[in-house]
Amino acid sequence: MLKPKVTIGLPVYNGERYLEESLKAILAQDMPDFDLVVSDNASTDSTPRILAAFSAREPRMRVIRQPENIGASRNFAVVLEEARAPFFLWAAHDDVYAPSFLRKTLAAIEATPSAVLAVSQIRFIDGEGKELLEWRGFPNLHTVGLTRVERLRQLFVHTGWYAIYGVARPHHFRLAGMDRPGFGYDVHALMRLLLHGDIVRVEEPLFNYRIEQVKKPEAGQPITPSAKTAKSYTDLFVLLIRLVLESDWALEEKDEVIRAAICTLASENLTWRRQIEAESFGGGGRMGPRLFAAQLSWLVGEVLPGGTSARTQLRRMAQVLWTLGIPLKKYTD
Repeated sequence: MLKPKVTIGLPVYNGERYLEESLKAILAQDMPDFDLVVSDNASTDSTPRILAAFSAREPRMRVIRQPENIGASRNFAVVLEEARAPFFLWAAHDDVYAPSFLRKTLAAIEATPSAVLAVSQIRFIDGEGKELLEWRGFPNLHTVGLTRVERLRQLFVHTGWYAIYGVARPHHFRLAGMDRPGFGYDVHALMRLLLHGDIVRVEEPLFNYRIEQVKKPEAGQPITPSAKTAKSYTDLFVLLIRLVLESDWALEEKDEVIRAAICTLASENLTWRRQIEAESFGGGGRMGPRLFAAQLSWLVGEVLPGGTSARTQLRRMAQVLWTLGIPLKKYTD
């Protein structure tokens, strides 16, 4: 067997409906030098039988059976811990990759020194495998050539949770912390990755991401729903801001990222804006972008440590937006 260049990690729980299709697509990759690790999270359906049948005839495949359910985020971490190759790809049990996905994303990340993750354009499909036309053209993340501030801002434009299903070096995925339980752990991981480098995108739609219920393709919907709380979207936004503040970036860049993130949610990511408004401000979608930005600036400033430059900047920004109505255009072009 060839020495693997990529380890594919597939965490699964009760995935019988789509698992066989997903495994066939993975094993049909036109780059044969990979290995596949599957962690079965104590499934109670026919998932164990399907995995046993595939692994019996596929030497590149290893299956780990969890004796009890360890949670989704921990199951993601298990397959990463088993990585043996210099690159790693997380795969979901219900998504489908085109045969050239692995080869082309691996080539992209190896050819892009600034990249920490390689993805392809994305095609959204329903439960029957048909393309969701409402989502056609909805982009995967691509940050090569952008400034560092604009690179991070892109995550607040689309909240591109699906970009986590790309090729990266294992140590970058370990830095990303996908084993963090809670709402939006995939978005949290993407922020950690973007703090370290770029996402490079192959322009062909080689990744079929399955959404069983048709949803309007607004920015930021859906986010991985595990452990959702009464203020899930608000708490996730604050967590992302904390990650920026805890980074080794220059203070001026941190302040600019925070201002850009707030203005982007206020004027571009309407889904996330409405969620935060409902959770934290008691609104029903009636707040204008400037008022929302002022409220969010104040809220974030209040939860940051007292005396920090960021807190002072956010309180000042809230007051300016509220009283003077300074345009948000700088961060929305």
